[in-house]
Amino acid sequence: SKSIAIAFGLDLMVEFQWELLGNNTSKAIWAGSAAVVRDIPSIDVEMAPGMGITHSHCIDQAYKGVLRVMVYLGMLPSKAIPGTISGIDNDNVEKEQKPCLVKKRHFIEAPINGSWVPLVDTGTFVVGGTLLGYITDFYGRRKIFEAPAPCDGLLLIRFESPPVLE
Repeated sequence: SKSIAIAFGLDLMVEFQWELLGNNTSKAIWAGSAAVVRDIPSIDVEMAPGMGITHSHCIDQAYKGVLRVMVYLGMLPSKAIPGTISGIDNDNVEKEQKPCLVKKRHFIEAPINGSWVPLVDTGTFVVGGTLLGYITDFYGRRKIFEAPAPCDGLLLIRFESPPVLE
């Protein structure tokens, strides 16, 4: 799975070790982690900003990533790919790609019901203590919880739906 993810060619890879501890399939709730628990090589690709928004460069990256993986697996010869795609070399795909590997993640769960107001975009590097967002009462009149970053790092996921439940 790791070599396939490297071949895909994105700059950032997130390792999902917490789901795979003890090869417990009941904790592997996503398709990619469920496959890995069963020794099936797999990757999950997320690269658009979210909320149903997809930029054309993300589609292009996904297309090129699939082609890179197919070359890496020997399903396509690199010369069969139309146009030029940097980094495609069946023998050296893994050596050429050097993504940042994220191994440790932190989550903030809503301790109270209310409306979530995010303040920081995904892909932003933050310092521990930076206010990531807050929860108001359902009318938006009163701030009832603030969510500071638990440590320095990169904001990977931000849920957008305003209503949150503890």
